Amino acid sequence: MALAEKYITSNIHWRVIFDGSLQRKEIPEIPIDAIREALFNSFCHKDYGACQSNEVAIYKDRVEIYNPGTFPAGFVLEDFISGNERPVRRNPLITSILYYSKDVESFGTGLKRISDACDEAGCRFDFKILKSGFVVVFYREESSSDVATPQDTPQDTPAVKQTTLRLCEQPRSREELMVACGLKDKKHFVTAYLKPLLEVGQIKMTIPDKPRSKNQKYIRA
Repeated sequence: MALAEKYITSNIHWRVIFDGSLQRKEIPEIPIDAIREALFNSFCHKDYGACQSNEVAIYKDRVEIYNPGTFPAGFVLEDFISGNERPVRRNPLITSILYYSKDVESFGTGLKRISDACDEAGCRFDFKILKSGFVVVFYREESSSDVATPQDTPQDTPAVKQTTLRLCEQPRSREELMVACGLKDKKHFVTAYLKPLLEVGQIKMTIPDKPRSKNQKYIRA
């Protein structure tokens, strides 16, 4: 479960807000609470008798979390989003363990929690009932790299460097770092931020022998 969450959070866009406080605010394009709830919901309600696996798929415009377990017969989505229905437990032992370990808040509230978290964050989402299972879809923000802009907005250099170092606790691509820092000029970002951090040894390339590789990422040294 933790690996699935890490996989998603490492491959979506993050933006940083500098509001004058001592700590910057890093905000994901999809709320983490909603991602975590969707993963636990998928795990709890999987049909373990089916010869299919749970799936996490990341696309340019969306993230999908698929659960091979059909929706409870006779119910509609609003029954659970509104919170008026009693929970239907496909795997009561698994659900109970996750409840008592405090990984889930309460029984039968997963869809409502996903809906509330996305509404609060302004993230578009959808629930799709398939014959083969159930899918939670999170729609992604338009990548800033697709938007033409003449110049970057002036940034606080030390703050951008600190954000880059913070994000590089995990391998990050140049594009991911630029989006998180709110920068769009590749040459400026490489010259002003990336190269200086590489030169002083604070970050390193994951593929040092191929610096121009399309799969190149950066991580703290």
